[in-house]
Amino acid sequence: MYYLRRHKFRFMPTVRVFKEIFGFGVTSTKAIRRMMGIRRNVKMSKFSYRQLIRMEYRLNRRFVPEKDYRNFYGQRLHEHKKYATYRGVRLIHGLPSHGQRTHTNAKTSKGLRFKPTRKVLHR
Repeated sequence: MYYLRRHKFRFMPTVRVFKEIFGFGVTSTKAIRRMMGIRRNVKMSKFSYRQLIRMEYRLNRRFVPEKDYRNFYGQRLHEHKKYATYRGVRLIHGLPSHGQRTHTNAKTSKGLRFKPTRKVLHR
């Protein structure tokens, strides 16, 4: 498994590198940096090959590898859709599934597909 030796990460600060890896957010990035004693804006090119290998070893021991986590996350979403849970139905229709408001917001997630039906009042 190689997280940190990707060419695109070479001149990025470590904060951005960890956030680019699937499954790492702000909190886990802070935990990793504290665990390894890395300052915030150190670029990946400053680390030697040996240091990168050591960092990857620690990451693989403590966290689930990126590919496995993607598969696990995809399976969970598939199960939500399969059993038609509330979240699954929202995902199928392309609507926000974490309780966000859709009446005035959520234009991005609704996209062009979502067209609310108009209620016609008969007089």
